[in-house]
Amino acid sequence: MKRPKPIAILVVILVATNSITAMLCIKAYTWDQMGLRTELRTQATSNGAMWAMNDFRTGQLRRLRLVAVNNGTIQNTGQHYGPFEIWTWPYVEGLPGSQEANEHFVAMYNGKMKYMYEHPDDFLKNVVKQLPKLPEHD
Repeated sequence: MKRPKPIAILVVILVATNSITAMLCIKAYTWDQMGLRTELRTQATSNGAMWAMNDFRTGQLRRLRLVAVNNGTIQNTGQHYGPFEIWTWPYVEGLPGSQEANEHFVAMYNGKMKYMYEHPDDFLKNVVKQLPKLPEHD
């Protein structure tokens, strides 16, 4: 029986280790992408809830509609959905994660706004209706 040459053994070892390294890198990249996607969703959802709370407490009843634009700002459409004004919420087409993150933002904003409108006492009880007078100093 012929013994394998040391160079052949080295080539087999290098191919195997490079293949394993490549698979681990691909797996790590996929996990990183999933981590970033989860972080993006979480941040967008949190921001949607906070923005809705702020708008509700300042008396702005809005419902957002997602629109694709190259650049833009939030704009009033002039339409109403019950007591809510309908505003456009732009996202940039082609920007990775932009549409998904903004979909989560808009969904949370609209859901939170509707819930707060249906349960106003739970969200307005700690809102300062009038600024307190400052004490006079001598």
